[in-house]
Amino acid sequence: MKEKILHILPANTFTMPFVDFTNKEFDSKNQFFIFTSDPGKDFTEKHKNIKVLKNRSLLRFNVLSNIFLFFKYMKRSNKIILHGLPPINYFILFPWAYKKSYWVIYGYEIYPSKGSVNHKFERIKKYILKNVAGHLTHIKGDSIIANKLFNSNVKFLYTPIYLSNVTLTENFTRNCFMKNGTLNILIGNSASPTNNHLESLKQLEIYKNREINIYCPLSYGNYPEYKEKVINEGKRIFHSKFTPILKFMSREEYDKFLNKVDVVVFNHNRQEAMGVTISLLGMGKIIYMNEETTSYKSLKDRGFSVFTNEQILNDGLFKFRDVSNNLILVQSYYSPEVLKKSWEEIYHIK
Repeated sequence: MKEKILHILPANTFTMPFVDFTNKEFDSKNQFFIFTSDPGKDFTEKHKNIKVLKNRSLLRFNVLSNIFLFFKYMKRSNKIILHGLPPINYFILFPWAYKKSYWVIYGYEIYPSKGSVNHKFERIKKYILKNVAGHLTHIKGDSIIANKLFNSNVKFLYTPIYLSNVTLTENFTRNCFMKNGTLNILIGNSASPTNNHLESLKQLEIYKNREINIYCPLSYGNYPEYKEKVINEGKRIFHSKFTPILKFMSREEYDKFLNKVDVVVFNHNRQEAMGVTISLLGMGKIIYMNEETTSYKSLKDRGFSVFTNEQILNDGLFKFRDVSNNLILVQSYYSPEVLKKSWEEIYHIK
């Protein structure tokens, strides 16, 4: 008897390609998707194994309809995959489903919330997530943090999760550093304060009179005041050598842009930007990271050549660093073949 798999997931740029991938690589008759937000009419018409939760704020009847939808598909499923936080108010009603549920950890769920805390919500979240059958992630440190946070002993299961976390290595370049005599530097990946841009700019100030170009992607993230502060500080220190990236690029455009970069400075204060990090590793770029993050520790544990932000000092940024071993490691952990195989293994866990 084939496994029946239910995915509960939000609609975003990661999950929608995942549905395409899953329906292409696996039997769509055994996969079902409940979206907690609307992926759009074109997408739902394209895939016949999708349902979307009804808007709870419109009619009280919608709540009952959603509960019935959850019950119907959870009851018939052998496994339930929770992508990020599940819809807590519904999921708490079905404790019998937790032991066949596997949680895809996004990362934000295991760090303290900013602003006021809803203690009731946090208690329910802890109760649900401490009782799931497995953690699905490519960062073991996130699983460790989750188990400490929820006082649980849930098993870590490796998967790159989404297509955004796999890359091809056809553009991997060896010993291609400062081709035109100028060092091209990438700082951060979004206009989120978790990037700690201002700290990075201060750290790089010692290079302001050197031949450098600094590129700072700020097109993603809803923090307009923070974005403006980063732009002003970058221009103040580096003048024309600082270029904020303010428009969205297609994946193809962004990869072409990243190929021109020599070194990358990521100063995130938590696990973040792993998709673009993996792409950069697959291109053979030199990457500096915050050594306190689970993402840095995970990559180092697997043998990747990534470097700490402290190594930027004392002329370290202009030092060529050998990252040739990253080629085989990217192929071993973050290839399309690894993605498919990891999900095959998850679907067939007994």
